[in-house]
Amino acid sequence: MKKRLTFKQLLFEQQILGILLFSVLVVFLWVVSTIYFSYTKSTLTSEDETVVIPLSPIIDDRPLQVLSSRRWWSDSDLQSFAVSVVIRDSNGKTTTSQTQTGAASPSATLAPTPVPTPLPASGSAQTQ
Repeated sequence: MKKRLTFKQLLFEQQILGILLFSVLVVFLWVVSTIYFSYTKSTLTSEDETVVIPLSPIIDDRPLQVLSSRRWWSDSDLQSFAVSVVIRDSNGKTTTSQTQTGAASPSATLAPTPVPTPLPASGSAQTQ
C-alpha cells in the first residue's frame, strides 16, 4: 500500500522543488556570466598594449649601410700605428713612451697555476 501524502506535505515538497530549481538557475546564470565576462574582459594594461604592438615586416637597412660604409683596418694597417704609453711614478712624474706595434713588443707570459691535490674521500687527514 502506498502512503498518501497530506496537503501540507505536498505544499512543502513543492516549495523545496521551487527553491532547488531557482538555486540551479542562479548557479547556472552565475557560471555563464563569469565565463562570458572572463572572455570579454581584457587583462592587458596600457603599458602591455604599447609593448605588444605588431612589428613591421619591413627591415630598416640604414644601420646596415652605415656599418658597411665604415673603415675596416687590416692587420697590416694596424701594425703601422704607434702606441703611446703614459707611466706615472709615485712622485707624480709622468713619462711617455711611444712604440711601433710592428716592432717586436714584449709580451707578458703567465706562469702555470699549480693544481691542488684532492683530499682523501674519508674526510680524515692522513699523517705521513
